[in-house]
Amino acid sequence: MCIEKDGSIHEDTFNNVVDLAVYLIRERGFPNVFFTHKEVVGWKECPLPWIKTPGEYERFKQAVNSKLNPLKEEVVTEDEDDMNKVLDYAQWTWNELDKYIGDAYNDKIIDEWAWVEKVRKKKLTYGELLMLKVLIDERRRKKG
Repeated sequence: MCIEKDGSIHEDTFNNVVDLAVYLIRERGFPNVFFTHKEVVGWKECPLPWIKTPGEYERFKQAVNSKLNPLKEEVVTEDEDDMNKVLDYAQWTWNELDKYIGDAYNDKIIDEWAWVEKVRKKKLTYGELLMLKVLIDERRRKKG
């Protein structure tokens, strides 16, 4: 997303990103869960306007939910924890994830078969996937 000179996100850009997210969820089977770059890697202040103003990030997620469920008013509480929700992926995505985790196991990057089983049973949570991705990528980087 491009930002304005004052560091904000233009409303047209905001709306385009909402529309893109809705398309990816409806048409491509992406899960309705979002992470900022900072939430994934921990250090990158991206997207900066949403890091500086978390309410705008929440507004984005609510706008996506409103477009996905126009008749359902979404009530989000601070107690809800997206990281503990089981992934809701299309089958092709589970197949790709099975290959990714399976390859890491076969390459001895991870040594617990339970992770492969969790993927095959479609029981992996968002938080577990995030942790595995960081762990596998970091171990492959160090190994290579």
